[in-house]
Amino acid sequence: MPHRDSRSIPQRASALLLVLCLGLTLAHTAGAGPVTPTPAQLNIRAMQPGVLLRLSGNGQPVPAAQIGAVRFMVETRDYTYMLSIQKTDGALLLTPTDDIQMGSYSLFVEVPGETLSIPVLAPLDLLPNSLECLSKKQGKSIDDIKKDLGLSTTLARKQVELNLPDSYFQGQELTLSLSPAAHASYEWKINGTAVAKGTGPHTFSYVFPGTGDYVVDYTESVDGVVVAQSVEMTMVNAEPAVALEVKKGVRVDLKGPEGFGDHAWLTDGALQGTGATLSKTFDAPGTHLVTCTAMLPVSGPDNAFRIVSYRITVTD
Repeated sequence: MPHRDSRSIPQRASALLLVLCLGLTLAHTAGAGPVTPTPAQLNIRAMQPGVLLRLSGNGQPVPAAQIGAVRFMVETRDYTYMLSIQKTDGALLLTPTDDIQMGSYSLFVEVPGETLSIPVLAPLDLLPNSLECLSKKQGKSIDDIKKDLGLSTTLARKQVELNLPDSYFQGQELTLSLSPAAHASYEWKINGTAVAKGTGPHTFSYVFPGTGDYVVDYTESVDGVVVAQSVEMTMVNAEPAVALEVKKGVRVDLKGPEGFGDHAWLTDGALQGTGATLSKTFDAPGTHLVTCTAMLPVSGPDNAFRIVSYRITVTD
């Protein structure tokens, strides 16, 4: 004789509903699939605004709530303090701190069912040293620093003029094409550090990673003897913020720079999204700074970037 369920109909219905919900949850978890990090290897450049690591399973972004601990390691040594890490749905924004050091690292990210390991190279750029920083570090006046750097130097065997603009924006590319003298080798320095060398006609490219004064030094040599040199300085600035005014409770739609593959939106320093646009509603009066960092340019050097800012005043 079949066993008769002694529970009431509501009790049996509740139990069935619980089983169905559990089954759906398990099915959803099982169907999530392995998480794929993009890119598979990260290059974190000092003094640049950071990089986005995208996380997806079966083509769907991993919810921020499911992204667990993030560690920046070399073997068993923890260097997570070298990064500022922010989470959003489907992505991590990793920004180098002042403590970042050159080296090869592993980034470990805990996600449902696994821990991802992503190789990281950091940093691949120079930290810009403004004249003020150099003055403080070396205990010299700015005038003495300028003399040491040879800012007014143009050696006479061959006249070379770089004709740099007075200023650039951070993330902007400097490009200069030159043809060295016959049998001469050339060297480029930025703030006293060699960044390129070679022989023959060439185009020099450099992306300014941060704001401040930059000293650009070009030298030509034959058998170790300098035959031409030009040293010039330019100032790198942040793009000025766009001022907007909006009433509380009214949505504002913001657009990031075009021509880039990645965007990171921050409101008052907190990561808000990674799309090409951002829609935001403020619930109370006040002033907020919204920035969009655009990375991975469609054309040009892969480390070029652009930062646009909106200073938003919210009124009643």
